[in-house]
Amino acid sequence: LFSAQQFAGINAVIDFSTPMFAAAGLRNAVLGSVAVSAVNICGTLVSTKVLDKSGRKPLLKKSFLGMGSCCIFLSLAALNPTLTISSYVSLFGTLLYIFAFGVGVGPIPGLLAGELNSERVRGKAMSFAFLSHWCFNFCIGQGFLPVVEKVGISLVWSFFAAVRFIYSFSCLLQYRAATVGISRCTN
Repeated sequence: LFSAQQFAGINAVIDFSTPMFAAAGLRNAVLGSVAVSAVNICGTLVSTKVLDKSGRKPLLKKSFLGMGSCCIFLSLAALNPTLTISSYVSLFGTLLYIFAFGVGVGPIPGLLAGELNSERVRGKAMSFAFLSHWCFNFCIGQGFLPVVEKVGISLVWSFFAAVRFIYSFSCLLQYRAATVGISRCTN
């Protein structure tokens, strides 16, 4: 799940939101980046209220679908950057993307890393999970701008959308209190 989280482009969005907003024609790109952080916090706060009620798997699926849908709108806006509406689509598409991340894909992988492992191996498993998180984060951070320069931001958004939809329709792990320490897919 940490690879899915990173290959959704979340840290590329957070790290490079100011230049992306500026390229999309937003007048105050720095304010847009501040909004990204505020919306991420709001999404995470909402997650704390709905996580146990809705369940991890349904929330992950909705989060993945929401992020993928936003990526499609961002890709379309990037194809037509001269249209006045493109800057607004870029801003609101990015904010909705961040909210969808904050509600599900952001917090749940960290929770599952601890919940799916017995106490005996939990520390090592979580260490490995977060090591993978930072390795994927590094790869995306280093590769994002060169790939954007080579193929264009629209294609990159399309790739991120594809990753989102693949993960939303694939089998995701679901935590069940009776099966702590056992990973299994359920529909």
